[in-house]
Amino acid sequence: VLKSTNRLVPMALIAFTKSRHCLKVNLLRVHHSVNDLTVTEALLGWLRESAVNDDKIYVTICDQFLAPELELVLSKNNYLKGKGGWSLICLNRQMERRKVVEFLNCKDSPNLDSSIHQLVFSEINSIGSKPRELDQICERVMWPLKIFEADKTNFIIPIQENWSTQLFDSIRAQEHLFVDKEILLLRRENVYYRSARVTPKGIGPGSRILWYVTSGTARIRPGIVACSYLDQVEIVPPKSLYNAYKRLG
Repeated sequence: VLKSTNRLVPMALIAFTKSRHCLKVNLLRVHHSVNDLTVTEALLGWLRESAVNDDKIYVTICDQFLAPELELVLSKNNYLKGKGGWSLICLNRQMERRKVVEFLNCKDSPNLDSSIHQLVFSEINSIGSKPRELDQICERVMWPLKIFEADKTNFIIPIQENWSTQLFDSIRAQEHLFVDKEILLLRRENVYYRSARVTPKGIGPGSRILWYVTSGTARIRPGIVACSYLDQVEIVPPKSLYNAYKRLG
């Protein structure tokens, strides 16, 4: 049950079981008063992270009575609809491109769910054809997969431990007495502002953003703690930019 300190009724209800390779969601409900999709997307992201932390390969939502609005959110978040429900692959590995293809073809892995692999393989091939496009699609669809040969520009961005905790560690963020707006912290899509006078070369859609904690404590050491993907770069006057994207941070 997902609750908020500002609401008298639960925001969401979820029930799931775990097997050897799969986190299976049998019940998923979001209260009709929760009209912001941020909560639903945060819940789906939490399911994926839970599967990764438990070393699962699949998340499958087999609830047969999902609201149409929820199905749209599932599709947006890389879930694919098959006979067994809505599923995705969450592959916590670093692999060569050919190994990813072998994995999707279920070679040397007869115990995996070939029906889900076929769904993902068809979806990837329908979106892109060039190696760069395919690498980018694979990493997003099968997050947190990383492909060795991916032709991506990587940028390391320093971040203070306090902000790192609030953005990337939801459990420890609850320990803080004062936090930013809850809805912004739940968003999996955010906007960041910087001066356009010194724009790094090569920065553009598809680039990886590696978040580096600059100073450590007894609870966290300095180092890279998270990876984001860059969707879009805009260079416009600050006021116009903020008015357009203030909902994202």
